[in-house]
Amino acid sequence: MKFASITLEHPKTIKVTYTGIQPSPEQFEDYLIELAAMVKANRGCAQIFDATHIRVLPADLRIRHGQWMKENERLFTDDVSVTALIVPHMLARLVMRGVYLIQKPYSPYVVVSTTEEALKYVEEMTSIAA
Repeated sequence: MKFASITLEHPKTIKVTYTGIQPSPEQFEDYLIELAAMVKANRGCAQIFDATHIRVLPADLRIRHGQWMKENERLFTDDVSVTALIVPHMLARLVMRGVYLIQKPYSPYVVVSTTEEALKYVEEMTSIAA
């Protein structure tokens, strides 16, 4: 099983749906490689991350994710137009909003509770940019 499913759901919108497994380091690396490749293939894309089933990553994978974000900062800064993060649980949403206040994401973003809210935000933001 994969850590996340990465698909092109709508034109120029990448959707990442976490499966709920605790990934091995290899599964996590595969996820990072696949996500970067998808962004490269769809420059200017919007991203929707569905964290409904995600689990807290162990420290080593959180550190690796931070390193990977720094390594790929230019890709995401230049090639992602907008990001929506779906977090159904209120407390987890508050935590994510706090994290984003401290470390700003690479694109305009929103943290919402439903897929519908995420799609609405992405549609509004991408139509403004068009």
